[in-house]
Amino acid sequence: MKIVMLADTLHIGGAETHLFELSRLLAFRGHRVTVLSAGGATADRLADIGVAHRLLPDAINTETATTLARVIREIKPHAVHAHTRRRAFLCRAVLTCFDFPAVFTAHAMLSPRFPLNQISYFPPDVIAVSRDIKAHLCRRFGVPAARVTVIENGVDVERFHPAERPRREFTVLTVSRQDRDCALTAALLCQIAPALQAGLAVPLRIVIAGGGNNLPALRAAARRANITCGRRVAELLGNVPDTAPLYRDCDVFVGVSRAAMEAMASAKPVILCGNEGYMGILTEENFSAAADSNLCARGKEVATPHRLLTDLLVLAQSPLRREALGAFGRKTVCRHYSADAMAERTLRVYRRALDRFRAGRQTDAILCGYYGYGNFGDELILRHIVDAQRARDGGIRLGVMTADGSAPEGTVGIHRYHMPEVTRALRRSGALILGGGSLLQDATSRRSLLYYLSLIRAAHRMGLPVMLYANGLGPLSPTAKSLCEKMLRTVDVISLRDKDSRDMVREMNLPNVSVVLGADPVLDTASDTYGQPRLPRIAVFPKGGADRKRELILADSVAATAIALRLDVAVAAMNPHEDRGAVRRTVERIAPQLAAAGLHGVEASSTPDAIARLVGRSSLVISERLHALILAFREGVPSVGIDGDPKIGAFLREIGCEPCLCNNISPQNMISCSKRAADSPPRRDIVSKFARRAHTDADIAHALIHREGFEF
Repeated sequence: MKIVMLADTLHIGGAETHLFELSRLLAFRGHRVTVLSAGGATADRLADIGVAHRLLPDAINTETATTLARVIREIKPHAVHAHTRRRAFLCRAVLTCFDFPAVFTAHAMLSPRFPLNQISYFPPDVIAVSRDIKAHLCRRFGVPAARVTVIENGVDVERFHPAERPRREFTVLTVSRQDRDCALTAALLCQIAPALQAGLAVPLRIVIAGGGNNLPALRAAARRANITCGRRVAELLGNVPDTAPLYRDCDVFVGVSRAAMEAMASAKPVILCGNEGYMGILTEENFSAAADSNLCARGKEVATPHRLLTDLLVLAQSPLRREALGAFGRKTVCRHYSADAMAERTLRVYRRALDRFRAGRQTDAILCGYYGYGNFGDELILRHIVDAQRARDGGIRLGVMTADGSAPEGTVGIHRYHMPEVTRALRRSGALILGGGSLLQDATSRRSLLYYLSLIRAAHRMGLPVMLYANGLGPLSPTAKSLCEKMLRTVDVISLRDKDSRDMVREMNLPNVSVVLGADPVLDTASDTYGQPRLPRIAVFPKGGADRKRELILADSVAATAIALRLDVAVAAMNPHEDRGAVRRTVERIAPQLAAAGLHGVEASSTPDAIARLVGRSSLVISERLHALILAFREGVPSVGIDGDPKIGAFLREIGCEPCLCNNISPQNMISCSKRAADSPPRRDIVSKFARRAHTDADIAHALIHREGFEF
């Protein structure tokens, strides 16, 4: 999955550590995580764990929302996870432009008062780090309980682990943001330091970690404690990137929340003491009540110097109890609060958000190609793409853009020239797939090229993933190539059906686009009758629009080949709208010549199924149309391609049959090419290789449609 994490800043703190640990574990599992924040000490560590970080200003304004929208369009994430109220509000602003799966985590009690309540947004999937926070969201903000999942903070139990240390002094540790709203524990420790020292038989050491706006006051309090004790008792460390050694080196931890869990994982006894309340020594008896508030002691009695001093003296004088409490804490965290369990539960929320996102779409993907114009090659492509996706997901909902708005059964038809309908369909879909054929070329018309590029641009602006599915590229004029290069930078995957097209893409500057060598979708399934005996017949597929003189030469060459090989001839149209006249004239030309030699020349039925049967049962195929050659290759039928369209030469070179490309359509050359084709040994292994490439294309398309992770 591709996941975007959103935070205000990434300084040292519980929520920041939660985000860091979650990102680390997701990246370790192979997910692509990008964190957006205004920076901080924790952000500087993200690169070390393979997580990308991008700066996002802390302000709430149009510029920040635009920046976020640009990043989401570029990444096209499977989930956007906001970890603060302000970032969730930004998600809401961007959601007005295009849709994406959003998740929000409430790390603390959110104030329901004005004006903060005006920037509160709760997407359909919300995470709360404790049960009391969930209850607060439901009670004060009206969030339905079914939409809120409680996922407690997780601790890396391998990094936070117990260790033996020499007992030279009694060390008390607190770790927290030392802002005015959460620095009470540190202040109390400085206040009771002289009395605590007096009650100990060994030297006292108080370690205070964390930065914040209350550090000047704490420094003054620590200075007074040190003067009273006559030595340096209290140490202020400020921000500490790695706190694990501090936990291993202490005897007792005083604090709350995630820091308390990290101390438990390090097998240290914990005293729950914070600005929100005081629960004292954490034991097996009071742990369930403490867990309700994420070990924050919310709603409990107020922390006082006397209570804290009493509990610290109890633990200082009971080494065996400290050891037992530490063992209990370590066991509890490993069982219920491991980081791995937290990451797995969060992934389940992402998948649920993604499923909900998909369910809200009218279609899962829109297929766009040269469909609905009567070209059987393109109709075969469409049929195979649809069948391949249905085989992977029987409930998939596909939209198909066609010339007249009609579509295969079970799909949603979209009239490709009705732009309001096209725009609505894109907004209600999950992906755009340009399926098969040479769509990006300007040899026939620059208007069609601009049409497809405009669709790519529109899909990108709506945040939809885009794939070129087994496309051929070109020919392109220099201007058209420049336009394609600019727009293809926004595409997620480019699958190309031949090496010539791949080489053209490699010449473009597309650093962030996955380019794969695929195969025509028609090759997705290898033939079960490959290489079996065929009828003594040549299947011929002329292309309409050529000059009449060329038609006559080609017809005479076909007749000469049929007579030389003693084969009948069946002529069919791959595109009835364009080729039927050429078919009729070819039959009229060759029929008398074949009859004189005791052979037959007829016009064959022109439907996709009839053409597939015609090719599969013939001994030789001669074609000016690409997909007749592709069908022949799939069925193991020898074939001759008539040069005239660059994609025919590219295909024959791709399958290693370049000698079967007939550049000169004279009778002698046609006979020679046909004999070379007939004498070529069957190569089912090559057909299987292309079938696997076509199958991989379908897998990639499925992953893109379902916004699942995929590697190339």
